[in-house]
Amino acid sequence: FALHLSLETPGDGQNSAGRHSGYTPRQYDALALVLDDWLERFQFPAFAITTHRHVDLGGERGDPRSFSWEELQVRLAALGRLCDA
Repeated sequence: FALHLSLETPGDGQNSAGRHSGYTPRQYDALALVLDDWLERFQFPAFAITTHRHVDLGGERGDPRSFSWEELQVRLAALGRLCDA
């Protein structure tokens, strides 16, 4: 099974450009807290957290534009959780 989280795209990302202004610190904070809760609640290992690129076998979805895996990792590390993307 898979659990899925989506972040709201900034207004300047409502087009087909390769990048946008990026996600906010509050979005990364909230994402890390939700993931931390899921790791505890569903008892799966942090290394199971991944991005679209690693699970979309059809190649239709890449990682979210302008997503910073590093920003998420900093927050997960502060919660004592790290993943391996």
